[in-house]
Amino acid sequence: MVCGPSGTGKTFLLEALGQLAVEQGLHVAWFTLEDLGGLIRRHRADDTVSKAISKILRAELVVVDDIGLLPVAADAAEGLYRLVDVFTAVTAAGLMQAAVAKGLSRLYAELRALEDADRDCSKYPRVKTYDDTSGILIAVDG
Repeated sequence: MVCGPSGTGKTFLLEALGQLAVEQGLHVAWFTLEDLGGLIRRHRADDTVSKAISKILRAELVVVDDIGLLPVAADAAEGLYRLVDVFTAVTAAGLMQAAVAKGLSRLYAELRALEDADRDCSKYPRVKTYDDTSGILIAVDG
């Protein structure tokens, strides 16, 4: 997770890391959050979401850019972003702030506690009871 104010070079940094990975012979998958949500919705129609995600995860580096710029439908929210769009525990901007202030491990624990409290998905409707949680936090100062 790369966070910082607008215009500080977050996307530029990710592009540079992606380019370096490609130059080293690695496979890189790049998505905006909106593109990734659309991909999930398209594959949900024919029940091939797992196949699509498995294909993405074969890349050695997966970049999801523009997190927090647009709302994400609850049925497309994945991973830590569930804290924003499924559980409404934080706003998109608040997710970044919480990641910096609390650290990712604490956010993972908060997500798991919310998932545990609603195991039947009745209070917070969602496709999966539990979701993957992984991330890297990089702060960029302008």
